[in-house]
Amino acid sequence: MRTRALHDPRLLPSGSARPRSRVLGERACAYLLIEPGAEPSTVASLATFLTGLGLARYKLPERVETVREFPLSNVGEVSKKALREDIERKMAADARG
Repeated sequence: MRTRALHDPRLLPSGSARPRSRVLGERACAYLLIEPGAEPSTVASLATFLTGLGLARYKLPERVETVREFPLSNVGEVSKKALREDIERKMAADARG
């Protein structure tokens, strides 16, 4: 998904996290940096774009988060651990209402 999302001219580099679900195992969440002034992507618009590039529907993200910058690991790569912790916090907050 990450490689295919880079083909969208509105997006800057992207990341993804797979928060755990007791029922479904892992689910996909796309973290996106958006070009200044660009319209943020929705789950539906990103799904349309990615399926148009041939991505299988089961690989599509179920949630999209827009961020100003990515958390980085100590070697300068996007920290998937930090993204997973962030989305798990947000999902827990959503579940509480």
